[in-house]
Amino acid sequence: MLRPMHPHACHSELNNLDGSLLAITGSLPLGTKTMTKGKMVVTYLAMMLALGFSLVVPDEGHAKKSVYDPRCDCYVPDTSTPDITPPDSSKPDPDPEPVSPFVLSGTGKDSSTAERDQSEPVFVTHRQPDGRNELREFRYSTSKNWKKRANRSVNLWLVLHGRGQNSSSLHEYFDDIPHEAPSLLVYPQSFHINEDNVIDASGEMVTQWRVMRKPGSGSSKDAVRDVVFVDWLTSQLLANNPQLDPAHVYVSGFSSGGSLAWMLLCYRSNPFQAFAVYSMQLHSVRTTGGCGDAQLPDGNDTRTGYEKLTGQKPDRYGSLGFDSVDGPSRPVTRPVFYAHGTADDNLNFTGDLGCSDQGMCELQEDSQYSMDPGGPWEDRDDISTINWLTKRHWLSSEPSSRLIILDGNPQTSHDEVTTRRYDYKYVVDPAAKFVAIHGAPIRWYEMNGAGHSLSALDRTGGDTVSKDYDVSVHTQHFFETEAGMFPKP
Repeated sequence: MLRPMHPHACHSELNNLDGSLLAITGSLPLGTKTMTKGKMVVTYLAMMLALGFSLVVPDEGHAKKSVYDPRCDCYVPDTSTPDITPPDSSKPDPDPEPVSPFVLSGTGKDSSTAERDQSEPVFVTHRQPDGRNELREFRYSTSKNWKKRANRSVNLWLVLHGRGQNSSSLHEYFDDIPHEAPSLLVYPQSFHINEDNVIDASGEMVTQWRVMRKPGSGSSKDAVRDVVFVDWLTSQLLANNPQLDPAHVYVSGFSSGGSLAWMLLCYRSNPFQAFAVYSMQLHSVRTTGGCGDAQLPDGNDTRTGYEKLTGQKPDRYGSLGFDSVDGPSRPVTRPVFYAHGTADDNLNFTGDLGCSDQGMCELQEDSQYSMDPGGPWEDRDDISTINWLTKRHWLSSEPSSRLIILDGNPQTSHDEVTTRRYDYKYVVDPAAKFVAIHGAPIRWYEMNGAGHSLSALDRTGGDTVSKDYDVSVHTQHFFETEAGMFPKP
């Protein structure tokens, strides 16, 4: 490195530096010449020295600046310049910052295969609002070329498994979603719990989600812990994967997972753009338990378990906003896809009111949990659930359209199921003077003759297993057309 030097530097300095000069001639500019010691050195370097620049001379691997010393009329190293200590190669590099488990890698070979592969389980620790730490698990399946996706160009789609299942159980239904489709599928895992939502560390109890399943459980904090977990998991995935768009987040759930999807709809619907509920109706325990109302109807303490656990009021699902100028606004709702089999034993009961408390029937067969106990729809809560939804969505109880879903593969799949699709959607009346208050659309797949199962074209099983359509593909189409999901390119 050349630095300004005293203009009266003597030529003896060049002779003193000839050893160093010879050592560095390999790095001098083109045209540089050097001669033997004692003869003039004709170099660009000499020209720069004559113009008043000094030379930084290597000193055993350290760099020092030279300064003019009038006592010897020469240049000497500047002792005020500190040594530049080279790195100690004997010491290992410090450990890199750990990568967050929420930063997802592409699934599938190089994340560019035609198939939707599923990841190995990812384990994370979730701290509940009351300080309880819980080790949680999820799997995922990325879209093609995941790492190359643009920011905010991918949907986040959470899929909640059923009772007795795990985080890999439903992937066989959702791997029909094309790998090119811009959707990240995430499969959370539930705990082994008992009917009181207490975790069973022995693993003897079945896996299921913690939800309101008994009258009075609306005030329990344990009944909403999985609502809080899924909400937290969603926020962490969005924060650590810039490909995901927070305005394109969706939830599907089957059986017990359908119950959790209902709970999310009731208590924490704001972060999600649409919901799909399969093979689970909205029992009355979730309507009388403060579902979206932020309070319980009885008792001195009207707070729900969600408010007790989080300190926040639930989202008021289906409630009307109000502006002092414009008046009532559209109710806070989300598009809902709902599928249920009419032969599902979750709909039918054999006992009387409270029979489950006497050990005479299954919990889901107890008319105490019906939305219409003693009424015409007591054993058809899929219908009463649709009635609840249409009321919350401020839509007519009469469908705006209806059709039969033709068997997607009639040559190879045989069942006794007929699937009817009902759409509930506000249709603008051109003759109306005012636009009626209305909420988001609802789509109901009534699978006549189907049991407690999901529909898929490649399913095997008896006549009560629907093989009419692929539930994931039809849900995706609903989300795309009614809830803004990014479609396949």
